[in-house]
Amino acid sequence: MNLSSTTHACSQQYSTLIMSRSRSAILGSVILTMALTACIGPVKLVPTQQSQEAPPPTEIAAAPKSVEPVPPEGVPAPSAPPPVPLPPIGMGQPTAPQRDEEIRGKEEIPVVEAKPVIVAAARESYKVQNAFAATRMDMPIMQTPVTIQVVPQQVLRDQQVIRIDQAYNNVSGVYAGDNVSSGHNDTFTVRGFSSEEFVDGVRNFQAFGAGGPREMANIEKVEILKGAASILYGRTEPGGLVNVVTKKPLETPYYSMQQQVGSFSFYRTTTDATGPLNASKTLLYRFNMAYEKADSFRELVNNEHLFFAPTVQWNASDRTQALFQFEYKRFRDPLSPGLAIPAVGDRPANLPRERNLGESFVKIQGEQYRIVESVKHDVNSQWTLRHRFSADIVYANDHNLIPVNFTSPSLDRLLFKEDGIDSRAYFGNLELTGKFDTGMLGHTVLLGGDYQNLLLRERYAFSSTLFPIDIFNPVHGLVDQNAVDPATLTKLTRTESWYGLYLQDLVKLPYGFFLLAGARYDNAKLDIATDPGGGTPTHNGRVNPRVALLWQPRAELSLYANYTENFGAPNSSFGTVPVNKPQVAKQKEIGVKTELFDGRLRGSVALFEITKNNLAIFDPTNPPSLTSLIGEARSRGVELDLAGEILPGWSVIGNYAYIDVRTTKDQADDFAGGVTTGAQGKRFPGIPLHGGSLWTTYRFDERTMVQGLTVGAGMLARSSHPADADNTITVPGYAIANLMSSYQWRWGGTQMTAQLNVQNLFDTDYFQTGSFGSTFIFPGAPRTFVGMIKMELW
Repeated sequence: MNLSSTTHACSQQYSTLIMSRSRSAILGSVILTMALTACIGPVKLVPTQQSQEAPPPTEIAAAPKSVEPVPPEGVPAPSAPPPVPLPPIGMGQPTAPQRDEEIRGKEEIPVVEAKPVIVAAARESYKVQNAFAATRMDMPIMQTPVTIQVVPQQVLRDQQVIRIDQAYNNVSGVYAGDNVSSGHNDTFTVRGFSSEEFVDGVRNFQAFGAGGPREMANIEKVEILKGAASILYGRTEPGGLVNVVTKKPLETPYYSMQQQVGSFSFYRTTTDATGPLNASKTLLYRFNMAYEKADSFRELVNNEHLFFAPTVQWNASDRTQALFQFEYKRFRDPLSPGLAIPAVGDRPANLPRERNLGESFVKIQGEQYRIVESVKHDVNSQWTLRHRFSADIVYANDHNLIPVNFTSPSLDRLLFKEDGIDSRAYFGNLELTGKFDTGMLGHTVLLGGDYQNLLLRERYAFSSTLFPIDIFNPVHGLVDQNAVDPATLTKLTRTESWYGLYLQDLVKLPYGFFLLAGARYDNAKLDIATDPGGGTPTHNGRVNPRVALLWQPRAELSLYANYTENFGAPNSSFGTVPVNKPQVAKQKEIGVKTELFDGRLRGSVALFEITKNNLAIFDPTNPPSLTSLIGEARSRGVELDLAGEILPGWSVIGNYAYIDVRTTKDQADDFAGGVTTGAQGKRFPGIPLHGGSLWTTYRFDERTMVQGLTVGAGMLARSSHPADADNTITVPGYAIANLMSSYQWRWGGTQMTAQLNVQNLFDTDYFQTGSFGSTFIFPGAPRTFVGMIKMELW
């Protein structure tokens, strides 16, 4: 069944090569749009507010702040201030007294009717002030004594991020996994270890990736928390986690429609609408929808997605808010094993990058549902109570071809079928947050508990024969996708449940010091059983501490250190011997955060060491399981990140990471009656020693003849890395360049945006990733064009 796990951990790659003429069509459409805008003429935009975190239409992380519009010449400015929307559920809400002051302030100002003025929104800064994931509270990043990076909405727009792995490129030490080239499943590593995705602080459980990639249509920003995070999130990997923050309803009406077209028959349509449902504005809504259909640069590959996400927020009173979210996705995607190529010698095979060694039927299709309820109640001005509940349900089926043996030129493939995948995850959480003082100390306390139950059921089977293919002269269509005998299907049932209790205190000390201390108790159960076959349940409990200290001698400078212990992945298998110890880890970290250019640009440097223990390794002295929990891995490195503005209108986000992650304790069977050192001392596959990126844009303001124009460029680089645990195969390093250009103008009462992005500008041949051995290497995409037209009204 290890082969089954490998199958799912590596799910898919891009889509079929269709007509390079689409490039010229896209470019021509963008040129035509630019010519049309030239005829319309320039429109005076709102002056760029570079230090603002978000414009009025899309801000959700904190209380939305309306930017007072600047009317065009000849139009009188309205005498009443813009309405202040009620803060959404989540992070950074003002306290009840603050809201009372806002309401009283609005009552004292006379309201005068004025004609609405439609203007361009202020552009967001790449630098985000606050983040939620590190402490489960909306905290200033400069006062958070751990590493937390945020990819804001403006970066997602400028780069036309369609898959979340594109957002990872903006953060140091985060690398997409082997499924990135197929686009099916979100797999990634943080600081060298595989990690998990959370949505608004709730684990997004996907049974072996059956739910497909995270849809970006309703994502506001992406937060990446570095280091062990189990104290707040339960059983997680020690490198860190990704928390995506969804778009929330706004009090100010806003509507948009966006059409994207690109290379390889890529088409994607998205809509976004939000506003009040009643006159009192106590009921707010938001509706996001996306439809996508595309081929790929790989032969025999295509995908299709339909997604919609309605959200309703009820502001029951000044102190109580309730949020109800629903997501639906129907998907049909390729699976990555069939898109992999093997190594010849110690390098990837020299094949055309469009070559597909799978078959056209290698796909997964199904439906995914997500239901979320969240309630926040301010007990008083110091204490807030929050409750969350979520349910994730996935139904899917797939056919797959797994490359297993390669003897040049023949690659053997094993047919694998999964039928009736039924994945269900339920989560509940209750938290109490409070602020109080004890003498000279200011406390922000978080007390919480959560419970999660996961259930996965499916039937699977492997073919009894192998299906070889000549990698240099492939002939497709010779594999019968029904070659798997239904009578051989094995029933798999996986159940996992845990509950956790946690306490955290962020203490503000004199002289600019902040102390973060906390602990969590977890109790987790896991049972994986097969029929026919068996399984042995595991039951673990553990207390983990976290302590961190930050010193902020000046507003623009913070120095911090932290120590964290981690409750990690369970050790369980389909064997008959119980394995009762979970994987655990410890992290030590020191770092510096600073702000430059009057606070417009923030940079950070972090040094860390993570040690992960209780890895299962081969042990012939421990029958009948022949495994022992004495394995160990260690990750050491340094990370640099920066984001913000260098000059008004000139934005930048960049990063660099040096990560050396190795197996420090291991053993292996030499298949001759002896034991070897295995992968001990070897680097982890798929993790480059050096990696980084730089992305920058410049927006021309109203003082220039090209106001409304934004241009940008970026570079992404990775050093070489091993593709197997023994470090015998090397995936070469690479560097690719990207470009963008966008133009905004008004057309009647609508704001229009035309944008063109070019990825891999110089058409560089490269291999994006490879970490599952000699037959699992994935080519990167060639030069790709993505054009976009967007209409907005608010």
